[in-house]
Amino acid sequence: MLMKYQQNATGEVPIVHLPGVGSLLSRTAYLYSQLFQKILHLSCLFLLGGLANFSITSFLHYTVSQSTHAIQAFVQILTTVINLGSGLYYAFITAAILILVKEWGSGVSLTVSESLEKAKLHYKSFFWVAALFVLAINGGIITVILAPLFSVWYYFAFFIVLFDSEKGVRALEKSRYLTHGIFFKTAGRYIVAPLITSLALAISSVALLIPVVGWILFAVLALAITVFMLPFALIFELLRYEDTRTLSRSQSFQSFKGERHSITTWVVIGSILMTIGWSLDLLSVDALARLRQATALTLQRTVLPITTTLMKNQQALSSFMEKINYTYQSPNALDAPGAYNGLQDLK
Repeated sequence: MLMKYQQNATGEVPIVHLPGVGSLLSRTAYLYSQLFQKILHLSCLFLLGGLANFSITSFLHYTVSQSTHAIQAFVQILTTVINLGSGLYYAFITAAILILVKEWGSGVSLTVSESLEKAKLHYKSFFWVAALFVLAINGGIITVILAPLFSVWYYFAFFIVLFDSEKGVRALEKSRYLTHGIFFKTAGRYIVAPLITSLALAISSVALLIPVVGWILFAVLALAITVFMLPFALIFELLRYEDTRTLSRSQSFQSFKGERHSITTWVVIGSILMTIGWSLDLLSVDALARLRQATALTLQRTVLPITTTLMKNQQALSSFMEKINYTYQSPNALDAPGAYNGLQDLK
């Protein structure tokens, strides 16, 4: 059943503690059963878009696999445009599913077409936040630790941009505000839906053991899991956002320049890294080989002198420490050969 709270004068629904994962799963299952036909319809639309993207891009790459590099580069650019268009489509369908569930929880039963109409008003903002989210994580990859932190801090921006007044970077800022003080609880719930989906896919992979038709059966099962698990995961995440949003807090959300600048910086870094990676895909095999050779030569010229200097310094330090050690351990240290030189080095 749905969790019920009593609203306060400001319209908020404060709670003291986050409900457990069991409560989240039970409420998700309830909403899923109530809206099964509608969300399954939208989930199938999502899957059809994915299949269309895969079919078109695969056909293009297969067709030009033996063509000149110029044609292959053009197809690479065309594929990027198609993927961006598919991203807008995915944002549109995902927004429709979330709006359908959110409105039903508020007592309004929308049809599939009505949820799609409402999604038209928000899917571009949703797509833009998704782009900022991905680019920030991509930028954080260079530090290793920041990428998973960003994925937890900024994840609620997807829901904020749909159901709150914040857009773009401010949505990411508010998402981090919502996770303040409850990071580990948020992170623990963050991995539940992916774990369930991964477990279902792992179980279905047993079909690959069946000779001849195993891969066909696995493909069918994987598609079925995608269709059924996508709306379940979205409902789970929406409820997780609602619980986190209504948690009682001592301070209200405020936007800070430092946070905005930090997010913008990582987005720019992520954009640069992604652009470099995309540009490398446009290079021919020979050009890529020459680039790798030039990069290796540059690194060798830069790193080798530094390494040589470090090794010389290490040898000098080892020799000095041996003299110091001998000086303090020998009974006649001051009379020992080389002791005076060691003390002079110490000075």
